[in-house]
Amino acid sequence: SGASAAAAGCGARSSRAKLRPGKPAPSSETPVPVPWDALWAHMASPHHHEVREVSLEAEELNIQGPANGIAKKVYINIFNTGNDDEQYDLSLTQQNWLLGANLAGDQTSVLDAWDGESIIQVNLPMPVGLSPGLYGVTVTATSVDDSTVKRSISLSVEILDTAAVDVSDEDADQSYIPGDPPQTMAFEVRNDGNSADRFSMSANVPTGMVIEFTNLFDGNTPEIETGSSYNVTVRFSFEDGTSGQLT
Repeated sequence: SGASAAAAGCGARSSRAKLRPGKPAPSSETPVPVPWDALWAHMASPHHHEVREVSLEAEELNIQGPANGIAKKVYINIFNTGNDDEQYDLSLTQQNWLLGANLAGDQTSVLDAWDGESIIQVNLPMPVGLSPGLYGVTVTATSVDDSTVKRSISLSVEILDTAAVDVSDEDADQSYIPGDPPQTMAFEVRNDGNSADRFSMSANVPTGMVIEFTNLFDGNTPEIETGSSYNVTVRFSFEDGTSGQLT
């Protein structure tokens, strides 16, 4: 028993010798330093989790102008805010097809991860005669690789009341003798505005020529509907002694 006790004592002394004063024994609760270089390598590996996100921004969402056929362009910025390179399909919907809005392209180039960007061009033809009012347009960008990833932006286009008229050019291309009976010529007056309208008629008359509008009402045409026309008749003659080419 003495030998056993001595052996046990030696064993106890040997065990205590391995513990240094001021150094606690390792514990499961002791924090372990994180190897950041290894963690970064893991995140940058091909097996990292893909995050697909896209955003759209426009400097102006409300556009207005006359229906005069002078086109407008709206530019939308598209940003790839995900963590992988992406390409997007582009589409446009509009509340009224008569607006004629369209996109300059139907797909973006490949955008870099983390805020790679491009520009989407929306064309607004502002058609002649388009009725005044508000027209809605929606542009949508959809990931080529994942159709569930998409973003839309809405534009409001206000077509203003537009007065516009076109008068046909007429060339008599014939000779007249001063003192002869008056002759007549018709001019087509077309309403290119976007609402029914009347038009006041006047003429620049050269010296020696006499004209008269024969079918106006207090100097005005009758009300002409959008896209329609009215023929205005002019009676003209020349004073004695008038010669040369008059326009």
